[in-house]
Amino acid sequence: MSVLIILIFGSGYYLGINKEPEDLTGLRGIHDVSTDTINPPEFITLLDAPGRRNDFVYDGRNRMRQLAKFPWVQPITSDMDKEEAFDLALKVASDLNWDFASLDKENGRIEATDYTKWFNFHDDVVIRISELENGSRIDLRSLSRVGGSDHGLGAMRIMRFTKAFNQQ
Repeated sequence: MSVLIILIFGSGYYLGINKEPEDLTGLRGIHDVSTDTINPPEFITLLDAPGRRNDFVYDGRNRMRQLAKFPWVQPITSDMDKEEAFDLALKVASDLNWDFASLDKENGRIEATDYTKWFNFHDDVVIRISELENGSRIDLRSLSRVGGSDHGLGAMRIMRFTKAFNQQ
């Protein structure tokens, strides 16, 4: 009976839930999402994170997919200076229960790991804060350690961060 239940639910997952629809580019799957699609924030500390199978290459094909699927993933601009924006970004990431791998206030960089709710997959996040003439710009990048698609979780992670940051 157990085997039958596993086969039924496994088939349902394989045939239904796991089938991500194609986007406007005709491509499936995205596991690397960034608010800066031209010069995405780079990982430094989490390069050798355990269990990593996905690489760090954010190429033109990935950019096309992201722009087609998640055009609303955009940088955050703030009238706060770089240090204030860093402190708020740190607070927001902490409130979201991200595990910090590195904090570099001087260079405006935060690297952290978030975990998916159901299967505890590890997704890494880097936050880059740049100084602007009248404030700061906050860029995020969410990259899954494994798998060809995170089914939109990276984009939702960035959306949750952006919403929380802008509400503070």
